[in-house]
Amino acid sequence: MTDRFALTEDNFNFPCDLYADTYCGGTWKGIIKHLDYIQDLGADAIWISPTLDNFPNGYHGYWANTLYGHNPHFGTNEDLLELIEECHKRDIWVMGDVVANHMGYGDIALYGWENVSVIVPFNESWMYHDCTWCNPVSCWVDDYTNLTQMEYCRLFGLPDLNQSVPWVNETLLNWIDDLIQTYHFDGVRIDTLPYVQKDFWFNFSHRAGVYTIGEVADGRIDYVASFQGCVDGLLNFPMYYTLMNVFTQNFPMTEISKTWRRSTGDDILQNCPAPPPDGDNSTDNNTQPDADYFGPSTYPSGGYGDNNTDTSGTDFFSDIGLIGNFIENHDQPRFLYFNPNPKAYRNSLLWVLAAEGIPVLYYGGEQGYNGGPNPGSREALWSSKYAKESSWLGMYSYIQRILKFRKASEFYFHPYQELYAQSNLYVFARGPVIFVITNDATGNITASFGHLPWRTGTEVCNILTLDGPTDCITVNDTRILTVQILDGEPKIYSSVALTWPTSTVPLRLNFFFGMLAIAGGFLICMFVFGMRMYWKKATLRRGKLTSTRKFSKNSYQRIY
Repeated sequence: MTDRFALTEDNFNFPCDLYADTYCGGTWKGIIKHLDYIQDLGADAIWISPTLDNFPNGYHGYWANTLYGHNPHFGTNEDLLELIEECHKRDIWVMGDVVANHMGYGDIALYGWENVSVIVPFNESWMYHDCTWCNPVSCWVDDYTNLTQMEYCRLFGLPDLNQSVPWVNETLLNWIDDLIQTYHFDGVRIDTLPYVQKDFWFNFSHRAGVYTIGEVADGRIDYVASFQGCVDGLLNFPMYYTLMNVFTQNFPMTEISKTWRRSTGDDILQNCPAPPPDGDNSTDNNTQPDADYFGPSTYPSGGYGDNNTDTSGTDFFSDIGLIGNFIENHDQPRFLYFNPNPKAYRNSLLWVLAAEGIPVLYYGGEQGYNGGPNPGSREALWSSKYAKESSWLGMYSYIQRILKFRKASEFYFHPYQELYAQSNLYVFARGPVIFVITNDATGNITASFGHLPWRTGTEVCNILTLDGPTDCITVNDTRILTVQILDGEPKIYSSVALTWPTSTVPLRLNFFFGMLAIAGGFLICMFVFGMRMYWKKATLRRGKLTSTRKFSKNSYQRIY
């Protein structure tokens, strides 16, 4: 979050009381000072908090009191323009965060309509939904499976804009157009997508003219996927809940396969797995915990259904490359709050960073932050002193290594291909690279699988251990690869010969081509976006580029 990322002048001991629920002092100038930290990690796109002025204590940016003023707590208007300009000089793209569902702060049922009189320009009651379709006492959304309630009632009592009023509708559309033109954002993240009718979002996304990604905090694949087309991409909440179940609650890793296949419309594994290892004859025998799984009982305000209830295989994402994959965000407890085991965290992160789609990292994950429920997961990053090599258990360097390899190998050009899925092991390929992850952080696992992307005689090495014990295998005549997982550490096997420098020096690879684009993002958190080519593809598809850095067709293809 902008308020928690960096102070204008570094003070690593500056206090930030999370439970005071107010500003801690982060600014746009502070982000500018720490762009090296973002860029060295391997990220080259950032997603920043909403920039509008807010009601008191709106440090997160979601309690706007105006459409037209910047948040003075984050700096001046010139500071914001400078941040975006400095990012563009480094070829870092900037995503803005916007809210068009609601305004202001304060429960109207308690404080009355006079609370909206200070909101610019929506300062009268007719601009908002009334309580016709809602609980007459509170007017709140109290049934998150009721679409009518979600569209017409108040989320936590916040004044709910009525987009069916022509003046309100057009004002919001003009605002997003002006926002992009003024600040040259390269993309937009849209808050609370399911609380507004879809036809509005279609027009809103078109008027933005840049890549748009929406928040639908729900575990049902078919429901979340139904919003793609109204906006370019969605944050992948169905897979988020699956990954949390697998890596923090010991659900079988076959759940990743189920969610992936239902997300892409593929009813069967693309390749048949090899026989399971000895002692693991059936995933059906895996005992799943009865409590604390990530779904409707855990998050009543998100993940309102088991994604595995979608069995039709017909409702899925139309373009999985535009979907944002993540394992943490600013609204949920951090991964390490649920499972403090760093091996489990490294395995889950590898899926996020390597799978098809846009990887998103929440700031502080690279420092091992483990905050609990909101606001506990909104820690100040400056307390970490922006450590790199000395970060928590080397997590910054671990992420950096994967992102450097991603950039150098360009495996993101290749589709996602499942090779093996059992209760404690999951293997997938992206072209000439194979990724092996496990949710068994203590045991040793041996597995064999075929359908390899390499020729017989090819030596492949685990790029995560090249500065430690050698982990290389030569492909034999059977073209069946047998791998051993020791103590739960993930692996990345590649045939590319390489040497690893220190963590802050660019990776040296023997490649015929060296140029590539990874996409990374920070912001109201720190995010890493994986394939900016998809971001720009969505913009080009609408035939409108508002970024100051317009790409020709050829340069766009080069990035792709």
